[in-house]
Amino acid sequence: MLYDVCCIMNLTTASIQVHGDTIYRVKGILHMQGEARRVVVHGVHRELQGGFGPSWKKGGEKQSVLVLIGLQLKSQQRNLKMGFRSCVHAKEPNHDKNE
Repeated sequence: MLYDVCCIMNLTTASIQVHGDTIYRVKGILHMQGEARRVVVHGVHRELQGGFGPSWKKGGEKQSVLVLIGLQLKSQQRNLKMGFRSCVHAKEPNHDKNE
């Protein structure tokens, strides 16, 4: 999935602020709009960091994965999934011509 940068950052930050006491770890690799490289996310409680990983392989699948580990997240699972799905960007860019 391709994510809208502003939406995913706002949602992730808000989720960490609201659920920071129950979210122990956040780890992920995201395919972000306008970025040919992987975006790597790592967090512990309310501390969230992100950076760039290697570029996606030319012609390869670009799959986003975000894992939240915590206490009592099952009750929030539906809301979190809906929030992250709302950040999916509709159009897939073609970065292959620049690689």
